[in-house]
Amino acid sequence: MAYIVDDVINTIEKLKKEKKYDEAMKVANHVLIKDPTNEQALLQVADIQYRKGDMDKASKAVDRLNHNNNNNDPVGLYVKGVIEMEQQKRYEAKQYLKNAVRLSKFENHEIVRCL
Repeated sequence: MAYIVDDVINTIEKLKKEKKYDEAMKVANHVLIKDPTNEQALLQVADIQYRKGDMDKASKAVDRLNHNNNNNDPVGLYVKGVIEMEQQKRYEAKQYLKNAVRLSKFENHEIVRCL
């Protein structure tokens, strides 16, 4: 897994807190230009789009993350489940959350709580 340096993460988080989503996207996209499979950057894009209320774009970022991980990353599946819930797609959300719980071996309490 490729990581984003703390300074970049802190910048993105600060911009999100200030609701400067377009600027935060520019920073995340700059990382993705260099590394299109960067998991942290894809999660940041999903979070930014989620906060903007654009569930389709948030979903696409998570779909790419999950595709890159062969749908074996509990965090990516959890985020996809949350996005599906926001779109009132309860059955789909439940399926993603069930897989996330299974992959995390019931150790991630947030995922279990959402299910």
